[in-house]
Amino acid sequence: CKDEFSGLYVRIASEFGVNEAREFFSRTVSYRPMYGNGWRVLVLEELEWLSAQAVTYLKTTLEHLHDRCVVMATSNNLSKLPPAFRQRFIVLHFQAGQPFAQTAQELLGRIWRAETSDDNLPPDALTWGWHEDLSFSLRSALDCMEQALLSRLAMAA
Repeated sequence: CKDEFSGLYVRIASEFGVNEAREFFSRTVSYRPMYGNGWRVLVLEELEWLSAQAVTYLKTTLEHLHDRCVVMATSNNLSKLPPAFRQRFIVLHFQAGQPFAQTAQELLGRIWRAETSDDNLPPDALTWGWHEDLSFSLRSALDCMEQALLSRLAMAA
C-alpha cells in the first residue's frame, strides 16, 4: 500500500478518536466501496491508550472489514483492553532477548560507523539497551548511542 496512492495510515491510538475511526472505516467496511482498488492498512501505535468510545466503535467495525483492509496494532500491555476487543486481533508476542539484541548491536555498529567514521564502538556499547530485568530495548539502545555521540562531539569541541 506504500505508493503514490498509499493506503497506509499510522496513528497513535490515544489520538485516534471515534470520529476519525468512523471517517476511516466509512471508506473501508465491506458494505461500502473502497476508494481505489488497493489495500488500506491502519497501524495503531500503543493500542492500550485507545479511548473507550473508539474501542466500542472498533469492536463491532472490525467484524465487517473489507478483505483488503488490515488493522494492526502495537501494545505493551493488552490487559487494559476488554477481552471482547482483544479477540478481534491475532496477537503476536515478540521477545526482545539475546537474538534481537545481537541483531540490534550490528545495526548500532553500522549507525556508529556512519556517524563517526570510527570502526570501534565505545567499550560500554554492549550494555546499551539492556535493562535490570534482563530485557533489551532498541529504543533505549539508540538513546544510549545518541548520548555517546553527543559526549563525543562535546569532547571534540
